[in-house]
Amino acid sequence: MQPRSWIHRLVLAGTSLIFLILLVLLGFNLQTLSVANRFFTLDGGIWNPTQLEREILRLRVIANEISMGTPNLGNEFVLRRNLVGSRINILGDFYRVEREDQRSLLERSSFEVIKRDFFTLETQTRLNISTNSVQQLIPVLSNMETNARTMVNERRQIVDRAAQFQRQSLERLRITLLFILGGIIIQVPIFFLLSRRRFDTTLQKAYGALQERSSALEQSQHELASSNALAQQQNEALQQTLADLEKSMAERSVLETTVQRMQFPIIPLRNRMAIMPVIGNLSSERVKIATDSAAQYVEVKRIKVLLFDITGVSAIDRSAAASMQQLLQMLRLLGCEPVLVGVTPDVAEELVHTGLPQHGLQTYANLQQAIEATAKTLE
Repeated sequence: MQPRSWIHRLVLAGTSLIFLILLVLLGFNLQTLSVANRFFTLDGGIWNPTQLEREILRLRVIANEISMGTPNLGNEFVLRRNLVGSRINILGDFYRVEREDQRSLLERSSFEVIKRDFFTLETQTRLNISTNSVQQLIPVLSNMETNARTMVNERRQIVDRAAQFQRQSLERLRITLLFILGGIIIQVPIFFLLSRRRFDTTLQKAYGALQERSSALEQSQHELASSNALAQQQNEALQQTLADLEKSMAERSVLETTVQRMQFPIIPLRNRMAIMPVIGNLSSERVKIATDSAAQYVEVKRIKVLLFDITGVSAIDRSAAASMQQLLQMLRLLGCEPVLVGVTPDVAEELVHTGLPQHGLQTYANLQQAIEATAKTLE
């Protein structure tokens, strides 16, 4: 891995760690703010002890008027007493659910004194509300009012501290959000620059690989062109070789035809007479060659008599004898008289077995007799 890649990773890891720390601080500040908000929710406002103080004050005023002889205030006294009892019950529920750090000992002790005094007040006024009994309760009500005022003062201090704590939490929250926003603003360009560099590096590598592949492709195309040129040259050479081979085969065919015809040479004599000497074993293939050669020569030279000198024929099979019979018949159709010279006993036997017609067929023992006899017939 390249050193620059390590630097990129370290920068990204550092910025990510800072961003994570800021998120943790944000969560802590949100939790703190939630606790402060919960205090005000449970408190229901800062005037709960104040309401109790007001109700106690009103109850003491009514008690003073009763002690001074004002008539028809008993029902109102009972109503105010019940309101004070309700306020005490509400505050009791509040103190039961409130945490220890959100109420002072002085506030709690003052509340306990108010509860005790109210129990005394309620006990003494439950059955009879008279001037004397109410006068005896004036000090109790004064003590309750004093403790209620103490509760109000303590509650105000606690609420002020909670409000200050809430303001501090909000301030820390704003600072944390500013840091997070600043981190995002800083991290985005850094991430963009690092990504841009990485993208440029990747693009350069891809471009280099593309150039290498392009060079390899050009080299392959050059090699392919060279191979095509070489293949074309080889193809031309092969075509030339095939042409030479065809020419050689044609020449060979002509040569073979010439050689085959040379096996049965035809020697012209006077008065359109010719001799074809035949040597060796006769097969049907050789007789066919002799037939072609004789037919062509007779047609071109207008030969009237063709002497077949078979003195040198040592053997002839039956298929060759049958082909020989066809040769003699073909020459007669062409207007040429065939003459056999030097027929051996073995050849004569095979010709007889093939059904060669002897009527009209001239045969001689040797070539001299054949030439002399044939020459006389042509004169």
